[in-house]
Amino acid sequence: MCRKTHAAMFGTYATVERSKFRLDKGAGLLSTHDTSPPVHRHFCSRCGSHIYIDVDWEPELVWFTPGTLDSGHPGHAPETERHIWVGSKNPHYRIADDLPQNDEF
Repeated sequence: MCRKTHAAMFGTYATVERSKFRLDKGAGLLSTHDTSPPVHRHFCSRCGSHIYIDVDWEPELVWFTPGTLDSGHPGHAPETERHIWVGSKNPHYRIADDLPQNDEF
């Protein structure tokens, strides 16, 4: 589902504590699509950009798409980066770095 949402070989996400998540502008333009019962995707109704996700199994976190940040990198520590959902990745994509890989989250 993440590949389809991003129309790409993989989706890129970061997480942040809900209390620290801030949407500076455009909140009134957001629409929500529930792609599966526990996943609620929020996107811009004007341009279609996928902005963030709420997942029922982690209500204290917001999953967001770092490509939508005006400032670029989300600022997290590099040692927290990893590949998730590798078990359902596109079989044509070869992960060529040394980051940890998890079949699921």
